[in-house]
Amino acid sequence: MRIFTAILPDEEMRQALASLQEELQHSGIRGRFTDPYNLHMTLSFIGEYGNPDAVMDVLEEISFEPVCLQMEAIEKWNDLLVCTFRKNDVLENNVRRLRRALAENGIPYDRKNFRPHITLARKTAGEAELPVPDLMMEADTVSLMKSERHRDHMVYTEIGAVHYEQTDIDEAQ
Repeated sequence: MRIFTAILPDEEMRQALASLQEELQHSGIRGRFTDPYNLHMTLSFIGEYGNPDAVMDVLEEISFEPVCLQMEAIEKWNDLLVCTFRKNDVLENNVRRLRRALAENGIPYDRKNFRPHITLARKTAGEAELPVPDLMMEADTVSLMKSERHRDHMVYTEIGAVHYEQTDIDEAQ
């Protein structure tokens, strides 16, 4: 099973990102735009792994501090079009804790540097400059996602999630 951990956008952020995708398409950007229900911020890509319960155990054991994510820019990374988020030390510390816990539990993951973003489109062509909506969202849930290919597109399905509250942090300290 191909899996990863992620933060899913709340409904307001999802709708804003979907609107942004439409604006990009109308401004002449071509490519494979991400289905709005597949939008996510990957925290750790695990890949093919047969024990999602072990990953859920890690998510349930670590403490995550709820974090406010603020959109920063629309950037082109090679042929990807991404929405980036402002630097956030709390988010980066959360991701370090998650990845350390995965490693300590023998769960493999892609060790690329974490760059907080949501992929809007792949294999893009064209240029456009659009104002970035001044949007923020509170992220207090980490999801374990399954990735499956269906004909010509990917479908991401949440197979588990852990909601972190301020009390979880206070108890862990």
